Amino acid sequence: MVLGKASQELREGFAIACDAQQHTVAKLKAGASCAEIYAAHNDYMKSRSAPPELRLYGHSQGYDLVERPLLRSDETMPLAANMCMAVHPGFFKPTNFAFICDNFLIKADGSAEPLHKSEQKIWEL
Repeated sequence: MVLGKASQELREGFAIACDAQQHTVAKLKAGASCAEIYAAHNDYMKSRSAPPELRLYGHSQGYDLVERPLLRSDETMPLAANMCMAVHPGFFKPTNFAFICDNFLIKADGSAEPLHKSEQKIWEL
């Protein structure tokens, strides 16, 4: 969300964040390694001239807001069907912060279903 018109830098950063989210979501499958997804995400970010992830950018949600498995380098718990996963890639630059957050349900058929239908766009107010 931005007050006024979004800058070109913000538009480009948001596009990278959206693409990075879809790159990760395509890997959300039962049995997948979170550490491997995290490494692939950082490779993807570097390929887009964005900084690598240094924070928790994805995690399961259940009774608590942040639950295992976590999308980070030291996670040993694999993903499983019917897990709700929040995926929120983003990055900071001196003049910009780009970020997106959505929730997905890992399906037994190997897909990850978004849990809402909100449009992924910069809301200019």
